Amino acid sequence: MCTVTKSYGPFPDRSICKAAKVEYLRTEAKLVSVVAAATRAGQKMRVVTRYSHSFLKLVCNDGKDGILISTKFLNHVVKINPEAKTLTVESGVTLRQLIEVAAKFELALPYAESTRTQTCF
Repeated sequence: MCTVTKSYGPFPDRSICKAAKVEYLRTEAKLVSVVAAATRAGQKMRVVTRYSHSFLKLVCNDGKDGILISTKFLNHVVKINPEAKTLTVESGVTLRQLIEVAAKFELALPYAESTRTQTCF
């Protein structure tokens, strides 16, 4: 059992958010496996990022039996296509990581200093 909190104090309704467990996945295959097992078991699931900080309770499963799926370790660049000027990344890649990789290939994103730690999810 884990308790989910946020860095800005209690949720607006002052309730406590709990989940049965958190899955820290490292591969897409493991993600598919966890989602399939939770679906078969009828468990609710929510995806959370490593810097998850929402004013709303979007991460909450409406109960204690759900699971949270963390993108913390799903943070890799999958494919770079300089000719098409595209990058394919996993959902846990931060915008800062994305900007740094893009710069190596003379690609860029609009300036967004306040979102450097947010992920691409």
